[in-house]
Amino acid sequence: MMQNFPIFVDLHVVPPLIIGAAPALAAKLRLLRKAPPLVDVISSKKAQWRAEFATDTDVCWLAEMDRRAATAAVKGRPLVSLNCKDESLNRFLVATDRAFGLPVNVTDNRALSGFYLGAIVDRAPVIIGISTSGLAPVLGQALRARLENMLPRNYGRLARFLADLRGRLSALTPVRRRRFQHDMINGPAARHVLAGHPQLAEACADAALGYETRPQDHPKITLVACGSGAAVRLPAPATEAIRQADHLL
Repeated sequence: MMQNFPIFVDLHVVPPLIIGAAPALAAKLRLLRKAPPLVDVISSKKAQWRAEFATDTDVCWLAEMDRRAATAAVKGRPLVSLNCKDESLNRFLVATDRAFGLPVNVTDNRALSGFYLGAIVDRAPVIIGISTSGLAPVLGQALRARLENMLPRNYGRLARFLADLRGRLSALTPVRRRRFQHDMINGPAARHVLAGHPQLAEACADAALGYETRPQDHPKITLVACGSGAAVRLPAPATEAIRQADHLL
């Protein structure tokens, strides 16, 4: 069973908030700067890690580290990350955030955290988040490295290509739409997209769409031996045949 539920949060409407002076917050700020246009920060001017972001115009320094300022600033935030190097203040701010229904992360303190910033593979708009629920961050980093090597840097082009095709698939049944997109992902169209040849990819899509929309005079029938009927015991080809079927009898 999952210990934490993975979600993807829109940070563009309201900036996330970072509170505190702990050096570990610099890593959180670097990570958050990859997504939203702005990140708000409440921190002591004596915090040495501030120097790294001194010229970053998308980091907004709201106030000096102060309990009242921090309490007032958290309302309405999509998420808050904090570590004030003061256990009692951390607990107070966590309780305040949770009272407002806000997700809060305390760096290096799994017990107080309600969410975790995991390892990220960025192939925007394709984003892969990897979490070990705060138990083994290094394992998450190792998995990220493997996925980084597997996926081309321009893999996001494929998502945009499929998104552009969706409007042309309305005449197909849900199963045929899914099958068509699988063919695009696993066939020459994807290779052309990733190689930077969109015209060739479009030609592949046109040909495949023409095939999918033609009358099916001779439908294909697949017989699947169900055995005990337990889905987990079906072989992979049988599972795929069921998934791709227009009708099940």
